[in-house]
Amino acid sequence: MIAWPQGEAGRKRKREHHKPWLKEMWCVGTITGEYLANLEDVLGVYAQPVQAGVVRLCFGERPCQLLGQVLSPILPKPGATQKEHQEYGRNGVYNVLLAYNIDTDQRHLQVTTTKTKADYARFMDWLVQTHYP
Repeated sequence: MIAWPQGEAGRKRKREHHKPWLKEMWCVGTITGEYLANLEDVLGVYAQPVQAGVVRLCFGERPCQLLGQVLSPILPKPGATQKEHQEYGRNGVYNVLLAYNIDTDQRHLQVTTTKTKADYARFMDWLVQTHYP
């Protein structure tokens, strides 16, 4: 139990403290000797000097859900925030594939409507054929 100060200051602090919709989350694997050794290996790649003819790429992917409004938002009055209904419409799912060249800061991106091994393979093929033949 938290002992809140009395008066307006206490009520304000209590309101600020009780926001169940706010969440903080951070996930790091269990820190073991093997984990640290693998991390050092990855950091070692970044620390290597640039070599002619050697391409160093980082890959990533991110699924994205497109959401739309079912009801139009209510326009705000001066000094107030816009009101939006909690209901939403689902307008599809996309997957973003990214390759980042560590040495040149170039980013190569493709967006797909599915998330399959074939999509990833086509992305890799496109990357090799188009940008790094």
